[in-house]
Formats: sequence, structure tokens, C-alpha cells
Amino acid sequence: MTIVAEMDDDISYDGGADTSGIFEEFFNEGLSNVMKKHTRHPIESMMDAMERDSDDAHKPIIRLYEGRAEYTENELKLLQTRDFKTRLFISNQSVNWNSVWLRNHHTDNAEHVSNFTYIRDYFKAACKTGNHTAAKSTLTVLLTTIFAMEDSSYNSFASILASGLSEKAQHTSFEVHPGMIEDRNKLETARNQLLILMDVLFSKIKIRSFLLDRKNSNIYRLVHCLTMGNTNNKPMIYAFFSFLVQSCLTLFVILHVSFKGLKNDFDDESVDCADSTNTKEIKMNCIHQDAMKGGLPILACLGAMYSFLIALPEIYATIEAYNLYGKKVGLIQMMDFIVNIIIPLTLVFSG
Repeated sequence: MTIVAEMDDDISYDGGADTSGIFEEFFNEGLSNVMKKHTRHPIESMMDAMERDSDDAHKPIIRLYEGRAEYTENELKLLQTRDFKTRLFISNQSVNWNSVWLRNHHTDNAEHVSNFTYIRDYFKAACKTGNHTAAKSTLTVLLTTIFAMEDSSYNSFASILASGLSEKAQHTSFEVHPGMIEDRNKLETARNQLLILMDVLFSKIKIRSFLLDRKNSNIYRLVHCLTMGNTNNKPMIYAFFSFLVQSCLTLFVILHVSFKGLKNDFDDESVDCADSTNTKEIKMNCIHQDAMKGGLPILACLGAMYSFLIALPEIYATIEAYNLYGKKVGLIQMMDFIVNIIIPLTLVFSG
């Protein structure tokens, strides 16, 4: 009778094996020593599942783990044919707190932090069990973990995940198990579902980067975040007030310029600059007056260019905020657009 350890640490027995002498071993060597001798390492079972269920060029599997850290001659030959693409294998059960297996050129069991386990939990809750409360909770924990990461840790996490999701997640495989995917025919569906979930994850990360890291927050975008999915619409009052104040100030500037007219302050009708009998002082004033008349349009153009360049980053940020608003045109999005694009351009050209 051969003893085999499954991933959940249960012991299964092969009834067709030869059982002679097994009881003598129990008495002579003790139960723990016999189990250690006849029990496979838990990762071995996972490597078997990986070799059975993965559909990529990384076959056969390179089985390196604690207690077995040297290549065989066949594995050394295999390394010459393996590419350098990073792949992921998502298992149903966890072994040594790991359920997302990092596969690279050197091994199919590369060491990594356990943050990827949340990816498996998120996928399983959202797509397999359909427990959306658990899915949202897992997403919250995952986002909290990512936001607390150092830059180097996040870059490693994102680049590894990006490699696994590249080419429509063709570098990601799943264990064929009732708790994950029932059969290989559903592999492409599982990959598409994973892509959608990761798009949700990284869109949240992108929003945080846009608003906080790059300091592109304003009253309209903050109100949108406060009222999105919330029945409390009281923050809309602040957005309306800000929009009203800035619109009134803009209207005041335009009306002030319009009613003041275009008469040059340097014009003096009492002085005839064409009179040859003018004194030297009057002639110099006339020269200065002509220079100011010619220089003011140039100064106005340069000022307009400078004001436009100052407003340009905010204009780009407002255009990019279209993604923040869910790529939908709404009331807050329109106020944001008018205040940060229409009004600055109006003030630039009216000035």
C-alpha cells in the first residue's frame, strides 16, 4: 500500500499496491518516519497539476522547491529551450500559503510575496462562487495592500501580473478543478473573466494615481467620488457653488472689457504729433505713444500664449478625467469641463 499526500494534507491509499511489510515499518520505524518516506512533497502534487493543466511551452515542469534546489541533467538541457516570459498558474487550493504560482525561465515555482493569493481569491469569489460581497471585500484588501506597497514592490507586482495577462492572458493557466474551472474548454472564458477583474483593479489604481499622486483633484472630481454609488448627494452643493462663483467672475471680466472699450489710455487728442513745430519733449512723447500702441498687441499676444501654457496642463488633466467619470457625459463632468477648459480659454482670448 503506497501512501500519497494530497495538497490538503489528507492521506490517500493506493489499494492496488503491495502491502507486505508496511506494518513492520510502522512498528520498527514509527508512523511519522514511514509517512515521511512514502509521502510526496505537497508541491510535487501541484507540479503534477501544472504539467497536466497548463497549455504553454513550459513542459516538462522544472520542480525546484525547498529541500530540492539542484537541477537534474535533463532540466539543465531544458533550460536552453525555455523562453524568458513570466507565466502564472492559478490553483484551487493553497500550498504553503501560495495559490498563484510564478513561472519563469529558471523554475515553475519561483519565490514571491503572497499578494498574488488575493488575485486567486478575487477571481474565485467573483467568477466561480458568485459571492460578490466576498469579491468586493477581497478587492478592498488587495487595493489596500497595493497602496501600502513601496514603489519597487508595486513595480514588481504590476510587471509580473502584466506579463501573465499579456496577449489576452495567454500566459496564465488555471488548475482544472471543480473549485476553479471544471474542464479545459472553459480556460479561455476564465482568462477573459480574469482580464475584466484586473481591469477593475488597475482602473482603481489609475484613479488614485490621477487624483492623489499626480495632484489632479478638484472640487468636481472629489464630489464625483463622494456621490458615486452613494445616495447622499449633499456634496453637489459645493460643486454648484464653485461653478456659479467662477462663472460669475468670468462674466464680470468679459463685461468689464466690453464696456470699457478699446480706447488706448495713451491717446491724447490735444496733441498733434504731425505738427512740425512741436517741441522736443512733445516729439519724444509722440514716439513713446506710437511705441506703446505697437507694443501692446505684442504684449497681449505674449500674455495670451503664457496664460494658455499655464492652463494647458489642467486642460489635459480635464480631458483625462473623462475616464474618471466612467467615460460618460454627466452634470459634474460638464461643470468640470466648462470651468477648466472653456473658461480659461475664454479669459485668455478676451484678455
